[in-house]
Parts: sequence; C-alpha cells; structure tokens
Amino acid sequence: GKKAKWLYGKVQDAYVAEDDYWKVVTWGLERNRYEKLFKDAGIRSDNFQKILKENSKLGEFLNNSVERFYDKSTRTFNGNYELFLDEIGGKLTRNQVPNYAYVGRAGKALRLSPFGNFIAFPMEIFRTGHNIIEQGIKEYTNKLPGQIGIELKKLGGRRLTSFGLTVGAVPLMVQETAKAIHNASSEEMEALRRVVPEWSKNSVLVPRGRDKNGYLKYTDFSYSNAYDVLLRPVRAVYNSIAEGKDDETSLKASLGAGLQDGVAEF
Repeated sequence: GKKAKWLYGKVQDAYVAEDDYWKVVTWGLERNRYEKLFKDAGIRSDNFQKILKENSKLGEFLNNSVERFYDKSTRTFNGNYELFLDEIGGKLTRNQVPNYAYVGRAGKALRLSPFGNFIAFPMEIFRTGHNIIEQGIKEYTNKLPGQIGIELKKLGGRRLTSFGLTVGAVPLMVQETAKAIHNASSEEMEALRRVVPEWSKNSVLVPRGRDKNGYLKYTDFSYSNAYDVLLRPVRAVYNSIAEGKDDETSLKASLGAGLQDGVAEF
C-alpha cells in the first residue's frame, strides 16, 4: 500500500510538472513576442514610461495585461521594464493555457453529475480558445498610431492564423489521409453524413475501411477531439474577415454567435 501510494504521488507530481512546463514555455513565448514587438516599435527600457504617458491609447490597450502595476490616472507602470514584460506574458498565459483552478461553479457541479466525466478540460478549452481568438481580434483591430499599431496588427493576424491551423488543420489532415488510404471519395463521405446518427451530422467523420459488402465504416473523430467545439467560432471569425468585416465589434459579434452554436453542440 505504501509503495502504491508513493508511485501514485510520483505520477501525480509528473503530471503537474508537465502541465506547468507548457505554462512556462507559453509565458516565455508571449513575453518574447511583445519584447520583439516593442523593440521594433522603438520602445525600450529607458523610454517605455515616457511613451506610456504620451500615448494614452497604448496604456488603455495594455491596461488589462499589466493592471496590477498600472496607474490609470498617471498612465505609468509601477515597476521596471522587465516586470512590465513579465506581467504581459503572465496575463496572456493565464488567459490562453488550460488551468483547472479556473473551472467555475458550473464545472464543479458537473463533475459531481453522471455527465461530468473530465468536464474540466473541454470547459477550459472553451475559455482559453475564446480568449486566444479575442486577443487576436484585439491585436488585429488595434487603432494605435505608428509602428506599434502596425506590429500589433501583424501579431494579431499571426495569432488568428496559427490558432486556426492548430484547431482546424489536424482533423482535416486525419480525415484526408484516411480517405486516401481507404479510397473513399468526398461524395461518399457526404452521402455517409446523411445516414449517421443526429449527433454525428456535424462531426468530422473518418473512414476506417469497408465491410464485406463494400459499405464504408467510420469513426466519429469529433467525439474524441476536445478542440472540435472551437471549430465553429473560428470559422465564424474567418468568414467575417473574408466578408470585409474587419472592425472589432463585428468580429466579436461573429465570435459570440459562433460560440453560442458551439455551446449548443457541446
């Protein structure tokens, strides 16, 4: 019993360490992104306080990221430049990496129900996925003047593109690979969608061979893909950009509508 308890403790410690590792990696990446962005825009450790005071819009844009040390009335940051970057990286990591400590009362209640098997992860995917898209929109639609505004728009575009590829490309790649292996055409897959159960009609269906009569067998890939709930809001945002709606209000409205559909499916 003691050995089993010891082993369980070590496995638990390893899981927590692995989880923390990715948080640290994300913090470093986000901090470096903004450090490079500020450097390209001419913001350095010796002039960042001066620029914050002179540029009220920059202070407003960054306020949510450095709010613990930012004085709105004087538009100054109560700390040095390194702490400034640390705070930005920390805020983005808290918002964009799953953290089970942030699961709300609804998630905690669902954990106790028959329907709440490991509910914390998909709920955190909702929270962090929404935050990543919202941060990308905020950066992409910023109205800051000069080079800082240009660099932020580029960062927002990269954030939205990379997230869209991460969430959308993997299921498509799995599906297309399986179609090639089992010689299944797109027409067959669309025909299959008409006869699957209702809960699979909007899923990513992956062919996995044929029976003796030549009929397709399939796997509902969406069932085991936690990120599937995010595909709809991502598509809503990109469709709006394609339609020319590139202001923050329109994109957030599209995001909200897409998230409502995603929650309904969930």
